[in-house]
Parts: sequence; structure tokens; C-alpha cells
Amino acid sequence: MAIDDVVQEVFVVVHHRLRSYEGRSSLRTWLAGIAHNVVRGYLRKPGNRRAGDHLENEEQLRADGCSPAEALERKAALELLDQVLDKMTELQREVFILYELEQFSGVEIAEVLNVNENTVRARLLAARKVFNAGVARERARQVWRDRDRG
Repeated sequence: MAIDDVVQEVFVVVHHRLRSYEGRSSLRTWLAGIAHNVVRGYLRKPGNRRAGDHLENEEQLRADGCSPAEALERKAALELLDQVLDKMTELQREVFILYELEQFSGVEIAEVLNVNENTVRARLLAARKVFNAGVARERARQVWRDRDRG
């Protein structure tokens, strides 16, 4: 099952459950919960593993009209983000992505993941430590590369 199949499965589940949506949570949270459960089900199946869309060619990176230098910087930033996210546990990564990238609130994340808000805060704190350590390592590498060049 490819990522397109996972997305298709989310749409199928939403279609089947839309009539039962009661409005107890926001539509955004309800959809995120369905997507979360479909992805979890996919990852539990033997042979499936976490997959991501890696932007590797310049055309994808320059789709918004940025310069080649900006595209290269963006690619490096995305690669660093991938590396840092890979160092997080799955639980940390999902909270980090929902909070920092998708801009969900702590309450919404707790509802999507069916956990306590304190659990969300603890996972986010741990994820931020991993993120900050990864960024610090990359900055140190850059300083050493610059130092070796000049």
C-alpha cells in the first residue's frame, strides 16, 4: 500500500462515517483522528514502514518560483528536518508534527491521539529537546565546515 492508498483509505472511512459525525469535536480534529488511525493501521501491517514524500528534484523544490540557491537551502532544511524527525520516537514525532507543523492545539492533539493533555505536553517537550539537539548539531557542523574552508 502506497501513500496514495492510505490517503484513499482515509477518504473512504470519512465517507462512511460522515453521517455519524456528531460535532462533539471540531471537524478538523475528527478528520485528523481518522487519518491517524488509518496510518497507524497501515504501519501495523507486516512489511509496511513509515514513508515520506522526499523532495529530491529541483523542479519540485522550485515549484513556487524560488531561485536555485533558495531551492538548495530548502532541500537542506527538509533533509535536516527528516533526520531530526527520524531521531524522535513515533509518539514524540506525531505530537511534534501535529503541534509545530499542523498547528493543532494541545487539546486537539489530546483528542486526536486519545491521551491526556499532560501526556501531549510531555511528548512535545521531549520532541523539542530532540529537535533542538539536532539543530544544534547541524549548526556546529556548519561552523566546522566554514572554519575548514576559510
